[in-house]
Amino acid sequence: MGTGDWTHDFFSGPWLAVQRLARTPEQSAKEAEFIARTLELSPGNEVLDAPCGDGRIAVELAARRMHVTGVDIQPDMIEDARTKAAARGVKLELRVGDMRELPWRARFDAALCWWGSFGWFNAEENLRQAKEVAHALKPGGRWLVDLPTLEALLPQFAHRNWHRIGDVLVCEESEFDPTTGRIDTLWTFRRGDETAVRKSSIHLYTYRELVSVLETAGFREFDAKGTLDGEPFRRGSRRLYLTAHLPG
Repeated sequence: MGTGDWTHDFFSGPWLAVQRLARTPEQSAKEAEFIARTLELSPGNEVLDAPCGDGRIAVELAARRMHVTGVDIQPDMIEDARTKAAARGVKLELRVGDMRELPWRARFDAALCWWGSFGWFNAEENLRQAKEVAHALKPGGRWLVDLPTLEALLPQFAHRNWHRIGDVLVCEESEFDPTTGRIDTLWTFRRGDETAVRKSSIHLYTYRELVSVLETAGFREFDAKGTLDGEPFRRGSRRLYLTAHLPG
């Protein structure tokens, strides 16, 4: 499986049912509050959400009077985002597109890459993703990246993990390759008598590796949090919430 090839088919079918139920409205609201606070957002700010998935965070930010543009490569996700926005009574600018090919230059005050959506591709294309965000941001713009780091994942790494989301039973069978820094996962989704299998391959960055990539993309100042309550990122943190700043 080539790096990034898995993204063409993964975010469809059974994954859609899982994603729609993986976070409660209360959890989405808490995440949006953290994002707004961390990115120092004000009403009227232009915000890029790429990839935006089904729009759960984009809708929350729009409800807080941000001007949000969402990009996702999956048309079904964009349709879900449109439905969520209409139900909430907010406006979103939504576009089916590749987050490695963004059309904007110096448009946005801030951007976010949420829920482990960085590291899907090979090293060159991951850097390209970061550069495209940097180009889309205004001088002094901020980018918030949320992902598990290698330091966070390895101490709790499990080869096989079962969990239930709604009426879908999900099994993750993972292997970490230290020579490539990638974790390859075989996902099995079971709902009633239906079973579907998907594969994913994600580069797990250390904190220092990720900062190096973002520095190469043009970012210069970094602020690392380890929880949604704003605690600093440290050994034992389960996630990294890294805010990267462009020079003003």
